[in-house]
Amino acid sequence: MKIVNHILLCLDLSEIDEDIVHYSAVIAKSFSVEKITITHIVQPSDLPKKDEDSLNEVKSSIDEMISIEFENFLKKELGENMIINIYTQIAEDEGLETIISNVEDMNVDMLVIGQKYGEYRQKFHSRKPFAESDCDVLFVPENPPLQITRVLCAIDYSDVSKAAFAKAFYLHKNQNSDLICYYLQDISRTYFPATTSTSENYIQSKAETKHRNFLSQFSLKPEDYPLKIGTGEQLTSEAEKLYKTADENKADLIIIGASGKTSNETSLLGNIAETLRRMDTYIPIMVTKDFRNKDMLSQLFS
Repeated sequence: MKIVNHILLCLDLSEIDEDIVHYSAVIAKSFSVEKITITHIVQPSDLPKKDEDSLNEVKSSIDEMISIEFENFLKKELGENMIINIYTQIAEDEGLETIISNVEDMNVDMLVIGQKYGEYRQKFHSRKPFAESDCDVLFVPENPPLQITRVLCAIDYSDVSKAAFAKAFYLHKNQNSDLICYYLQDISRTYFPATTSTSENYIQSKAETKHRNFLSQFSLKPEDYPLKIGTGEQLTSEAEKLYKTADENKADLIIIGASGKTSNETSLLGNIAETLRRMDTYIPIMVTKDFRNKDMLSQLFS
């Protein structure tokens, strides 16, 4: 079955474009993706001339430049049968609404966005396309690892999180990637202070039960899939604990799935994903929002 069929790459004609394209090739190969669409969005205010002929000339020129620089690379890495589309678009709204519309109109499964170090990511790299796009979102840092040997799958063991585990398990099964599970805690609902031994023992027991019950649905043994739980000071965010755990365990991809929506920062998924989006990260992060195929994991075992 196809876990990811179509990925959309958002380029800004800066140095990080190469990182986005090269890591997307790794993702495409790992998930047997069939189609890659590359977009660059231009604002009319950035153009010296705004007549139709001039706009078309600019779009053609950028399309050709992207094609020369990246299409040949992707064809070489992924084969001539890979479908690659390149679009330069003109947009008045800094491209944010255009990205969201592209996801819907093009039936995109995964949106790929670059993360530059030290940026607050307010505009093109902002929260809006990430929060409002109805598809998975992959954040690619500068100089990403170009292999997926170990995946940290961070989930709360809800039904929604099954889509995240499905992708992690697919990589484990088909790419021989190590798979580590991480229990996402909604600390806003924690009764005991996070630093007390009573609280830690309770959370550990709760996590192990959820882990065991979740895996048993698919006849998987918990001892085959190590479980990690974030620890640290009470004021340390769950997102920081998650990222620290991934770093300490040498994960080269983080996949996240939990209850809530990315558009709602008070939800578990929204809070963790938004905090990670603002952090300087060195590990690629995939946030799953695939509500179109909740039974994906069951299909992997059918």
